[in-house]
Amino acid sequence: MKFTIKEQVVYYKPEWRKSWAEGGTWPHKNLYGFHEAVVATHFRLQGYEVIRDYSVTNITPPRLVTLHFTRLVHDFIGKAVSEFFINDLKRTIGSDGGQPDLFVFHEDTPNDPKIKYPENFLWFFVECKGPDETIRETQLKFWRMIAQRDDLDLGCKRMKLFRALPEGCQYEPKEYEF
Repeated sequence: MKFTIKEQVVYYKPEWRKSWAEGGTWPHKNLYGFHEAVVATHFRLQGYEVIRDYSVTNITPPRLVTLHFTRLVHDFIGKAVSEFFINDLKRTIGSDGGQPDLFVFHEDTPNDPKIKYPENFLWFFVECKGPDETIRETQLKFWRMIAQRDDLDLGCKRMKLFRALPEGCQYEPKEYEF
């Protein structure tokens, strides 16, 4: 069975994409993680929480921050989905290769009852791409395994694809089959 995902676009000001070395605000000279930060900001501005440094297939990653974020993700997704990721998915994928860049979520019952989210999902994954980045085969494989598991309340609805582009860039969002 084939599945599809259509990208959504988030634009950023080109001057944001300057490293400290260039007089900008980004801390890494090769801009590692920049597009993920732009997309994460898009969701944060909608009231969501976003985690970037996590693992779905390894519940004891070596870095302390990754360990804590991983525990939070696994607590949030529930036991059945967590077991699927650390057993079935890890066996097929082999590691976190292909894992989406962001885990996006919100509280089930926020402090303010007037808060409403555009979707009914408490959590989902987001893959982030820059202007010229392509989708890797490991990512397609990861998405396929999630899409096939509607029985665990996974499916295509848990995956989003965003492309971060500089303002003024002309781009027609694409739909990908996997």
